[in-house]
Amino acid sequence: MDNTKTTIIWGLIGTLLLAGIIFVSLQKQEPQIRKDKDRVILVLDYGNGKIRRFQGSAEHNMRAWDLLQQAVVSSSVSIETRNSFVPKSIDGLPNGKDGKQWHLYVNGVRQEGSPFEIFVQGGDEVSFRFE
Repeated sequence: MDNTKTTIIWGLIGTLLLAGIIFVSLQKQEPQIRKDKDRVILVLDYGNGKIRRFQGSAEHNMRAWDLLQQAVVSSSVSIETRNSFVPKSIDGLPNGKDGKQWHLYVNGVRQEGSPFEIFVQGGDEVSFRFE
């Protein structure tokens, strides 16, 4: 009977130890999840296999236009826009070249409005695709 009690006690101790290890490992992963939700990704897809990716901090009331401006300031991205803040050229690729246009996507969904009208939040991926 003493062996049975000892086995049960060690089994409980082992189970509690394993639960503690799992709990601690999950806690260590949590900051990574929060970090991703505090970031926004900008993708420039030039339609010819060339893709540039940028990552920035998500800010309150951030617009797709703000992300594009951050890429201009932090890299050698050049843009020309119309009055409505819609890109008519990015890095020398003008709308109409080879029948393609610059289109805005947020999380894979095409947006019809101006980048200035499109608000984004942490965890979003904003893409300008030349297609």
